[in-house]
Amino acid sequence: MTSNPSRLPKRLDTPVIGDAIFELRFQTSAQVVDLLPGTLLTLFGPPTASSRLPAGQLPTALRQADAELGYQPAVRLDWEAHTAFVGDRLIGIACKLPYRGWSFFKDLINRLLDHVIGIGYVEVVERYSLKYIDFLPDDLFPEGMQKLNWKLEINDASILGHNVVLRTDLKGDDGLTVIREFGSPMVMNAPDSGKVGTMVSTDIIQFVENFDTVAQFREGFESRLEFIHDESKKIFFGCIRPEALEVLGPHYD
Repeated sequence: MTSNPSRLPKRLDTPVIGDAIFELRFQTSAQVVDLLPGTLLTLFGPPTASSRLPAGQLPTALRQADAELGYQPAVRLDWEAHTAFVGDRLIGIACKLPYRGWSFFKDLINRLLDHVIGIGYVEVVERYSLKYIDFLPDDLFPEGMQKLNWKLEINDASILGHNVVLRTDLKGDDGLTVIREFGSPMVMNAPDSGKVGTMVSTDIIQFVENFDTVAQFREGFESRLEFIHDESKKIFFGCIRPEALEVLGPHYD
């Protein structure tokens, strides 16, 4: 099987997704941290675990007075296949491993969004984002193979193979794409504890400024969600060298 740069793989024989997270930031006058977690039981059923995160242990008035604290997760709820987190101006959902595919994750996102909008807690949408963290373990690839499609030099000397952390912020008309590439050696604790390899994190952030109401934002959101998912895939596979992609076993049908 040979790679096809004109198409994106629909699946890989070797899963590489280490984390998948959707986040919505919004304005509200409701006490979301206190009220919203209980309503999620009607949506997803009783959680297997729940906890107050460090931000949630601070006084509500302090969190709401600080713009950054308001966007920090305060409560986490776990179910078998996913996790939800709630802040004063934030709601998010993440897939647990093994990743069950985009159709499953997209359905979780849409159900959560409909629920939060339906109960009226979201008064103004500020932004939404989709983040994937992919991990390429070193022991999967032939020794010496370069996995990432990049060329880095300092003083005309290549620094590939060293401990490199690269962050790139790509600004667009409606948002920001943050790409973080961690060259070897990077230790991944899950799903394979102690594995060493290369991590690629893609965080696509879309700012919302062109909708008068939350209902207008929700209308057509699914197409915008598909768009940022496709963009995330394009970026990730564009970061991988063709010979490294072949090792992962791409399927295009």
